[in-house]
Amino acid sequence: MKRLAIKVLTLARSGSALQKSLGFFPVDLERRPDWMLNPSLEGFQTEDAEKALRDVLAHRLWIDQRKGWRYTNPNLEQLWSNPHRLSRP
Repeated sequence: MKRLAIKVLTLARSGSALQKSLGFFPVDLERRPDWMLNPSLEGFQTEDAEKALRDVLAHRLWIDQRKGWRYTNPNLEQLWSNPHRLSRP
C-alpha cells in the first residue's frame, strides 16, 4: 500500500504558500513593485522584505479565517437562543 504524504498548512507554511501562489519573489524584478516599497533593495534587505511579506500574508490569512469562523459558526448561546437551530441539552 502506498503511503500518501499529507501536507498540513501551518502558520509557518501558509505565508510561503501564499507568496508562491502570488509569484512574489525577489528574483522577479518586474513584480517587485507589487509587493516591495523599495524595489531596488539588494542582499539581506531583500531577504528581510521577503520574510516580512510572508509574515504579513500569513497573518492576513489567519485573521480572515477567524472572521469567517465567527460568521459561519456562532457561539452556543446564539444557537440556543434560536429554537429552530439547536435545542439546549
